[in-house]
Amino acid sequence: MGAHGRASAVAFLTLTALLASAIGPAAAIIKQTQLGEADWISQHVGKVARAEFAAGGRPRVYAATESNVVACLNLRDGSIVWRQILNAVTDAVEHLMLVDLPTPAVITLSGGGTNLRAWSMADGALLWEHVLPTGGATGSTGGFGAGTVAGDKVFSHEAAMAAIAAARAAEASSDDPAVTEAAAEAAVKAAAKGLAGTAGDAGGGADANATEGSSSMVVLAAGEGRPAPLLVAFTHGRVFGFDLLAGSARAAWEVEITGWECAAAVHSSADASGVHLLGLLSGGSHLGVARIVLQGTGARLGRVIGLAAGEQLAAPLLLLAAGSGDASAVVLTASGSRVCSVDAAEGESMSCQRLDASVAAEGNPRLLPAAVSSQTVLLHTAAGITVLQRAMGGSYRAGTSFPGAMAVSAVAPTDQGLAVAIGGRDGRALWTKVLNATDSFQVVSEEAVADAGQLDAEGKAIQVDSIFLGAFRRKGGQTGFRALVSLADATAAVVQQGVRVWARPEALAGVLRARFEELPATAAAAAGG
Repeated sequence: MGAHGRASAVAFLTLTALLASAIGPAAAIIKQTQLGEADWISQHVGKVARAEFAAGGRPRVYAATESNVVACLNLRDGSIVWRQILNAVTDAVEHLMLVDLPTPAVITLSGGGTNLRAWSMADGALLWEHVLPTGGATGSTGGFGAGTVAGDKVFSHEAAMAAIAAARAAEASSDDPAVTEAAAEAAVKAAAKGLAGTAGDAGGGADANATEGSSSMVVLAAGEGRPAPLLVAFTHGRVFGFDLLAGSARAAWEVEITGWECAAAVHSSADASGVHLLGLLSGGSHLGVARIVLQGTGARLGRVIGLAAGEQLAAPLLLLAAGSGDASAVVLTASGSRVCSVDAAEGESMSCQRLDASVAAEGNPRLLPAAVSSQTVLLHTAAGITVLQRAMGGSYRAGTSFPGAMAVSAVAPTDQGLAVAIGGRDGRALWTKVLNATDSFQVVSEEAVADAGQLDAEGKAIQVDSIFLGAFRRKGGQTGFRALVSLADATAAVVQQGVRVWARPEALAGVLRARFEELPATAAAAAGG
């Protein structure tokens, strides 16, 4: 649907009109004397916020942008293979992942954790969509808060477990499994809601809409008792399970859980019999661990506990990307002085260790989502990125530092284990390093692109806002790496083996209004030259 500019007595159209419809299907620009004879189209996707590289050597990268566009780009030249334009105001994409079964699809969760969609990898066609409810569990309770702490728990864990055990005992002695299973599940929910209400009544409860906008999702592979892969999504106080082989938008099951301020992630348990949910509880000083038990084609809420840190915690909560076993998580305290961790399988206590004072003093410390063990994590400060290693005494001390590093990728699988990429700028040069995430973040590859972008109006290098890592197998069998880099000026560039393969300037994708203007005549034109 082209937008053809037409204005009387206009020799040229100003740049402000070039991309008036850049995020629409097409933007066209023509001279007055060329109406109907010559035109061109400039299509954009916007500043890349999330991206995933296609597996198996396919030359594709899938992205979600700040302009609320989901797109597939050709890795060879950066051209748009397909794009889907979502509501520009209400449908920002929070999560994007690639799933191969049953039809290769791009799964997105957008609109504040409300719109779950599957897009065909091949052509971007909408395969299915589901609107997740936003009300319910969180609106009926005050949520977990500071409450009355029993030991290091935010509530009396023993009392809750006793209530649940009694329900299980009744279930075992009944002749009607269906009735007793429902009663047991109701007891678990009641225990969770009651504990949340107790904490809220103590004056530490948060706003009932504390979970607004917080969401997470993960795909669980098929396993024993589960013939189909399962997409599990958490949003607005509910956990949903979707059978990916069913090819429909209907949830196979849903479980309510209350009082979560923000979800870190959902993660499969080691034996694939359940799902763990880890998050910051309302009030900000407690870490929550919940277990969802999978039963055939359904699920129920199992254990829900809250652990006190003794001080406010700072988002984000970092879920450790363990290659196997149960999930664990680490979080930085708001003061930046301690790093706290918890194992989801155990979930009975939280360990908080001191952060080396010299590291904490560097300013604005923030944990980065690139760890696989609580023994070694990455910390971003004003000075760059530092590897934190847990010493024998328990405190975290600074290891290798990467001064000037601006961004880190998510963990990506390779033939040699898990890896992450970091990136930064040095003048016009853009540098990237690939680190082995399973071996204390040792550098396994580093590259520098001599001229990878323009300077800003003050002559400074335009910063790297985000970086996305992809691994591939070279012709000789070695592992190669490529990175999609998103710069602060909205340029998206793919770099590989020290070369900028392509770059897409995307700043004009955000144009909302345009005006046609007559440009002043040049001196030569005024003189009749």
